[in-house]
Amino acid sequence: MSVWLPPAFRFRRLVISLAACMVSGASADILLVEGNEVRRYSDSGTLLGTFAKELGFPLGITEGDGYVFVGQHGSGEIHKYDAAGRDMGAVLSEHSEWQPAGLAWNDGWLYAASTRHKGVARYALDSRDEDGNSNTPEAQVVLGELPDAGSGLCSAGKRGGVYFTTSDETTGKGVLGYWSGQAGESAETLQTFPEGSHPRGIAADGDTIYVALMGPGNVLKISPDGKHEDWLTGLLMPVGLAIKAGNLYVGQYASRAVEAFRLSDKSAQMSLASDGNPQYFTLTSPETQE
Repeated sequence: MSVWLPPAFRFRRLVISLAACMVSGASADILLVEGNEVRRYSDSGTLLGTFAKELGFPLGITEGDGYVFVGQHGSGEIHKYDAAGRDMGAVLSEHSEWQPAGLAWNDGWLYAASTRHKGVARYALDSRDEDGNSNTPEAQVVLGELPDAGSGLCSAGKRGGVYFTTSDETTGKGVLGYWSGQAGESAETLQTFPEGSHPRGIAADGDTIYVALMGPGNVLKISPDGKHEDWLTGLLMPVGLAIKAGNLYVGQYASRAVEAFRLSDKSAQMSLASDGNPQYFTLTSPETQE
């Protein structure tokens, strides 16, 4: 069914959290948005340097096909970077007016959420208009009749498409949904959240979905059989999630920290303290760095 939310739902701003939900490999470098830069940290939390700088209000970041994509809400562009942080140019030009505010990658497709168009679009990176601009989505969907829509965006893996959350900043009510990425197909509501929940980031481990609930400070685990579990509790406003190599990475807004917990036993693996916004980070394989 299509996503529907009451007219009383009104966002003050669109908040998109984690984009890249899962990266294969034994360890991870963490790419974290800090102001108008993206900084790179090791999986032990050590600052390795600046990955990208002089950006225009970056809000979305994801890893895909060995590259890193950064959405710039201010300029309306999405830039592609190689593993060493070299800017390969804009794959979504400023002429798009899409104003990306969250990114995800799945099976060769780049997904971008938008404040301006209140939805999610799927892009083929080799698609250009007559002026050479990649500004026409291959498909898009509107996530309800809202001023803004979408607060988390995550690859749905082998299922195809993306998972997303919407969250009303006034009431904290929200939705976890799924969109196949196919033109003409509506989004599906998978879960609704009550007042005060403020769902944000999403991560998927196969068919198991994790959702950061900023309000109560929990990470909710939703199993394939529909079972719900408060998998982590007592967190400081969790907003971003990612999974890699058996660990769940959690960005916590109140502490500005990113922490990793082992999926098998919830044991803490690392903690990264920064001046950045832990809602906007992604993971990349350090062995590809130069």
